[in-house]
Amino acid sequence: MTKQFLIPTKALRANCDPNLLGFDNTTEVDTSHVTIGQENAIKSLHFGADIHKKNYHIFAMSKQGLGERAIIENSLKKRKKEKGHCFDWCYINNYLNPQSPNYLKLPAGTANHFASAMEKLVKQLSNDISLQFTNRTIQAKLQDINYEADSKRRMVVAKINTTAEKKQITIRSQEDAFELMPFIHDKVLSEEEVNQLSHSQKLHLDRNIVILQKELTRQFDKIAEWADNQSKIMQTKSKKCAAKLLKSKLLAFRKKFSKNESIQRFLINTEKDMLANLHLFMTNESTQKSTGPTFAEEEVEPCIRYKVNVMVTQDSKQQPPIIFEPNPNYPNLVGRIEHISQLGALVTNFSLIRPGALHRANGGYLIIDMQTLLSHSYAWEGLKSALDAEKITIAPLEEALGFFSTTILTPKAIPLDIKVILLGDQHQYSELCNVDPEFKALFRVIIEFEDHIRRNTKHIKLYAKMIASFINDNQLLTFNKFAVATVIDYCSQLAGDAALLSLRLDSVWGLLQEAEHLAKQDNKKIVTAAHVKQALADQINRINSLKRKMNEEIERKFILIKTHGKAVAQINALTVLQYGDFEFGIPSRVSAMARRGDDKILDIEREVELGGAIHSKGVLILAGYLQWRYVIDRKFSLSASLVFEQSYGEVDGDSASMAELCALLSAISGIKLQQSIAVTGSINQHGECQVIGCVNEKIAGFFDVCKLQGFSGDQGVIIPKANAKQLMLNDEIITAVKAKKFHIYAVETIDAAMEILTGMIAGKRRQSGHFTPGSINDCIEKALIHFSTAGHRK
Repeated sequence: MTKQFLIPTKALRANCDPNLLGFDNTTEVDTSHVTIGQENAIKSLHFGADIHKKNYHIFAMSKQGLGERAIIENSLKKRKKEKGHCFDWCYINNYLNPQSPNYLKLPAGTANHFASAMEKLVKQLSNDISLQFTNRTIQAKLQDINYEADSKRRMVVAKINTTAEKKQITIRSQEDAFELMPFIHDKVLSEEEVNQLSHSQKLHLDRNIVILQKELTRQFDKIAEWADNQSKIMQTKSKKCAAKLLKSKLLAFRKKFSKNESIQRFLINTEKDMLANLHLFMTNESTQKSTGPTFAEEEVEPCIRYKVNVMVTQDSKQQPPIIFEPNPNYPNLVGRIEHISQLGALVTNFSLIRPGALHRANGGYLIIDMQTLLSHSYAWEGLKSALDAEKITIAPLEEALGFFSTTILTPKAIPLDIKVILLGDQHQYSELCNVDPEFKALFRVIIEFEDHIRRNTKHIKLYAKMIASFINDNQLLTFNKFAVATVIDYCSQLAGDAALLSLRLDSVWGLLQEAEHLAKQDNKKIVTAAHVKQALADQINRINSLKRKMNEEIERKFILIKTHGKAVAQINALTVLQYGDFEFGIPSRVSAMARRGDDKILDIEREVELGGAIHSKGVLILAGYLQWRYVIDRKFSLSASLVFEQSYGEVDGDSASMAELCALLSAISGIKLQQSIAVTGSINQHGECQVIGCVNEKIAGFFDVCKLQGFSGDQGVIIPKANAKQLMLNDEIITAVKAKKFHIYAVETIDAAMEILTGMIAGKRRQSGHFTPGSINDCIEKALIHFSTAGHRK
């Protein structure tokens, strides 16, 4: 009776035929890049890239692990080169207002050359002008002025000393100073001798000393003024020569960049500033020590003052930049201003301005992960502000937030021409649309990535080519066709459907690399199917601890699961647990109780707040089914309860509703259910089985428990018929099915499930209005009639 529901062994798994691939190993495959299944996403991407309007940025929506970033980058790289969008950007000194540095916009690929040439020019000018101020002729003339000044001082001292001696005073030299001393009878008086003079004599000496001192000072000032004038004349001549040299050098330098107006304007302003600050180029120490006035010192040296701070340089022969920013915090996006410690204080200048991702991607594309972006304070607001203003303003975060800032630089904002591509998921998109009106205004192009494609011959061949392309591009060991076929089968397992191929490329690429690693450990030059299968087994073993622990508890009877015998109102439902990215199936006992009551089915999971909304909906559907199917001409009188035994976490989903209904029908009728058969499936109010998820994991979970408790030959699972096309079971299960140790049934109705579980016929309602005598449905209806007329309790 149940054989009609058995799924044939050949339908338990889809196997890729290696001969279908058209090659023996991956070295024979064309290595050009292939992308499959994302044609619509790529079309949307190109639309967003082609439309050069404000605020047409892109939000790429996908599930994790689809490799959407690689697909986007490869698609953008294939686009035809666009002209006129990419430039080099630099910051330069604003000579009139150093606190507000100017930017310099240059053709792509020219900034580094210009900055290097400018650095060489400044060094050459520093050397040549310094030599101009310190050459031998000038130094000799300066020394002559010093000698003549000394000679004049000696003559003045001699002349004044003659007059002083007549007044009993002499002039004595003390290093670089002169001292007037009392002098009587060719002898300089000591301080004690001076004190012995009469009061009138001392007054007379003091008066004469003051007069002579004033005259000496007056004469020395005249000599110093003369020396200063002579030095200034020499410095003026030298400055004129240096200015002539500077103009000559700059004229020749400007001719090299005559075609660039921005550079010409900068060099004109630079020349004016250099002429006004020639003293900055005087580096020789002897000049600083020379007699006479020296030029004022500046804190900023020429190499800094006239530096070209290259922020971004692009390759003029390459495509527009495609930048992925892995850490999109505020300064990494908009740039930052660095500081250096100087005499205990933090100082800065235009040469310490550093670029952000917006600068590096200017003229091209910037890719950012939305979740990472939102995790950084103000980064999202900073990005929106830059996109809306179409310029990059570099300001510290505290200043952007309106707090006090000590920054003394406010660089002029650089114009922004960019396409920003955010990588996110559907939930993030919905949330941003609801809470941030600016989001929809800025990101008007939406890309949706598919997570799977249909499994057919065409797609299998394209998928194999894509696998070979990844292997060759990443210089992995060669994979033979059997290994590639195994990977393709894994893609169906990953999709959870034999009719589909998963596009979760991150997982596929990881499997390829792990299989290659195993081949290298075996000292093999070619990766085989065995290496791929071993890599898959190793992946599961590395994260399988929770499943192993739960199976151990079942084996030790800490968790009560029976895979033998029969029982009333008790059944094994198939559930799925998720542990990170790993999903695994595990059986869970569902029990039911039924009695005469007030037309209510008690969902114990919901009552203790462990049941989710979908699960509760499924339980309510059971009540609808009972009222529709049975006792249609009488008042329904039933009170029942359902519970997942030993369930300590939230239960959600409706995939256990068929198992719950089977347990409930058993509780009502008293008919025993096979404990060797587990059930999964959703049910509607008409008793029809509906498709559920993770069917392969659920079957494998119950199979493992049966293996632990020992095969009896009658064990198996019941699944909805709609899920039969999705089966991608492992080799061990298929082998057990072939040996008739394990069975997989596909049903369309609850009646079919009950027939398998009880060994009885379900029964149909006859023209008389009654079900087939002795059938399952007959027993159920009679019990419900009894509930409505008596106080009998089951």
